[in-house]
Amino acid sequence: MTTPTPNPLSSAEAMKALAERLERCPQIAKLNDEGHNEAWTLAHSLSDLADASDAYLKILPTLLDESLQGDELIQRVEAAAESDRDLFEHVKRGLGLAGLVAPQLGDVDARVVGKRLLGEAGLLA
Repeated sequence: MTTPTPNPLSSAEAMKALAERLERCPQIAKLNDEGHNEAWTLAHSLSDLADASDAYLKILPTLLDESLQGDELIQRVEAAAESDRDLFEHVKRGLGLAGLVAPQLGDVDARVVGKRLLGEAGLLA
């Protein structure tokens, strides 16, 4: 089992450095308008994505606890699915708005992604 990596954007300095570099990218800068700085929005979204990823990765190993049965196991699976949904929403909102992920992601159901990730982790038959 691997330990999740700490969020590298958790410090204000790291967030500022990333946002400033993103501001220099024409693909990002063109999305700015009055009162909205897309580079800062994207930097915050990436940080939120890291936090959501960490939460998801912390839940997954708990599903391997063989003492979990019935309703308690189902509750953990639901928690993993909810965390996965949060993760997927961060991708859609943050990266999708910046045009950095395919537009068709908006049509994908988070449950499908969750099932795929759980399957890859060997947690679904």
